[in-house]
Amino acid sequence: MLEVIRRLGIFPHTCVLELTLRCNFRCRHCGSHAGQPRPEELSTEEWLRICDELVELHCERVTLSGGEPTMHPDWALIGKSLADRGVCVNVVSNGSLWTDEVTRQAMAAGLNNVGFSLDGLAATHDEWRAFPGSFERIMAALASCRRHHFRSSVVTVLNRRNIAELRELRALLAERGVRWWQCQLGTPSGELRQHPEWLLNAEDLLEVVPLLAELRAMPGRPHLVLTDNVGYYGKYEAAIRKSPASWGFWMGCRAGLQTIGIES
Repeated sequence: MLEVIRRLGIFPHTCVLELTLRCNFRCRHCGSHAGQPRPEELSTEEWLRICDELVELHCERVTLSGGEPTMHPDWALIGKSLADRGVCVNVVSNGSLWTDEVTRQAMAAGLNNVGFSLDGLAATHDEWRAFPGSFERIMAALASCRRHHFRSSVVTVLNRRNIAELRELRALLAERGVRWWQCQLGTPSGELRQHPEWLLNAEDLLEVVPLLAELRAMPGRPHLVLTDNVGYYGKYEAAIRKSPASWGFWMGCRAGLQTIGIES
């Protein structure tokens, strides 16, 4: 497998920048314990220097993350410094602060897409996020992106409450013009260690993985993308991995080979 990766090239193809640990949510599954910023977070000047280095290393795709990245005062400037030099830049947001003005900022910066964290229908999502009304804020954010013709996607962390809602959630996302829908398994780290009742167990996967394969095969948008912790080495792997850009099987963890993350 390492030889295959060597042929593809060992370089930071994809990078996630944790612009700040500051966040206005206290989500039950947050792996970073986000909330308060780190004591000495990187300055904008330091982030811009990192952007220069990523461009020099031929990085192709960067995701601005957090915390809540839009709480960093210069998130758009940092994104623009990469987008202006041909890097595909995305941002992941909880949607609570996303307005028409933020949509315009993202478009002016040349960003490619915004991914909103949505973990079920209204009641499930709001409980999971511990923020009443957060579901409706995401619906408003999606509407803003659609009005301005800015690409939007959704990221869903799978748990024992939301798996029964996935078909209805997909239909809702299709109505809202969402292009891509990423699903990933919740893992017992960070805040989720304190909420084991939400975690899927091995028996649940016998139901969840075939359902995800079914949803992925559905025509039209949103196109379902599954992360590496779903379905590898099983009979549904070909259906789950198959895409023009994939090898059709799990290639193992590429952290430090083609994917890196930089904390604030």
